[in-house]
Amino acid sequence: MVAGVSHPQVPWLRVDLRSEKDYTIALKDLGRQRRWQEAALAFHAMQGQRLRPNVITCSAVAKACVQGLAWASALQLLPLALLQSIWADVVVYGLAADACVRGQRWQLASAVLGVLPSSRLQPNAITCGAAAGAWLAAAQWRGAARLLREMRMQGVQQDIDFSNQALLLHATGRWERALRWLATACCSGIRPSAVTFGTSMSACASFGLWQWGAELLSALCAAGLRSTVVACGALLNACDVADEWHGAVRTLSHMQVEGLEDNAVVCSTSLGACSGAKQWAAALGLLRRAATSCLEPDLMLYGSALNAQETGSCWGQALQVLELVCLDGIRPTAILCTEAVSACQGGLQWRHALRLLSAAHVQMLETDGRACAAAVAACHRCGRCGQVPVLLRPARGYALSLRGGGHPVLHRCSRSDSARGVEAMAGGCQRLQRQKK
Repeated sequence: MVAGVSHPQVPWLRVDLRSEKDYTIALKDLGRQRRWQEAALAFHAMQGQRLRPNVITCSAVAKACVQGLAWASALQLLPLALLQSIWADVVVYGLAADACVRGQRWQLASAVLGVLPSSRLQPNAITCGAAAGAWLAAAQWRGAARLLREMRMQGVQQDIDFSNQALLLHATGRWERALRWLATACCSGIRPSAVTFGTSMSACASFGLWQWGAELLSALCAAGLRSTVVACGALLNACDVADEWHGAVRTLSHMQVEGLEDNAVVCSTSLGACSGAKQWAAALGLLRRAATSCLEPDLMLYGSALNAQETGSCWGQALQVLELVCLDGIRPTAILCTEAVSACQGGLQWRHALRLLSAAHVQMLETDGRACAAAVAACHRCGRCGQVPVLLRPARGYALSLRGGGHPVLHRCSRSDSARGVEAMAGGCQRLQRQKK
């Protein structure tokens, strides 16, 4: 800003402001710097000198206030500008409407649209969308619907984009508003786009309403529209949180039918829903589908599939998952081995449990006490207590004790105590087994 003599009414500007041109230059500079307080003071000082504001000065002040998030100050300037009929720029009208949205002044937003015809300007999707956003912020559904109809009568062509803009502004706040606005758009003759449906689905999914999201997906397909990866991903996340594996599998199948690109994250989310619901068959099917889709499953996918194997009945599927890990050239982790051993324990498959622990020892995997305890329990329940010393030989730092009822329990101890406790525990298990016979 050019230095000059201080003006008595605006001393902080350090510039001599005597004409409309001087104020216009100063206000444009303040607007670019987003110094909205100083711009507002300069605007009032200009009026104090009986200088008439123009489109450029009002635009500069409005931009400074809007960009500086000072919605209240921008709205205070609006009535004066409307009264003097100087807001003759559609861009400035858009800024004013945006300020109405931020300040939730839906009545004033309607006034902005009402002035446009007198200024020989036609409303567009931006100004109408901002005005409708103010109506929606105040939950004025009838006003928003009326605005939609008026916009169509005035020949605004970007009706779908306008609907999406209003929806994007408010769908993230409350899912009810997203659905209500979608219904309003449909009743007003607007054909919602895939983005409109997708935003509504995302709003529902953010609140865990997977049922509503699934209904919207069905409506989208019925309308002959193509869904998006973002919308389907949001629905998958909602199904994962709710352990709704049916919805997750259907959504993933829909993505494949639509030719949408699925990735490891999408498959992992679907597997998470199957894992939470303990649906091992669906989880194994998704894992095989990922392999046939040329995806590269990672340890997270295999872990989710193993977690879906219920203890007792799915030990065979758990071994299949572990076999797929090896076939893909991925080195199994101790966690995967522990999950597989736990499944073998439930199925009384003590031989497979021993083989898994032996393989983990060969591959130098540091299995924890849970895997060893599961294998010991499988041997105990099958009357194979003589296998306990062989089983615990690699498990250094653990010893056995008998819980009430004769159930073996594994606990940490020193290596010397572990070596002595293994032999003693084997004899105790054998004696307990003979007593049961």
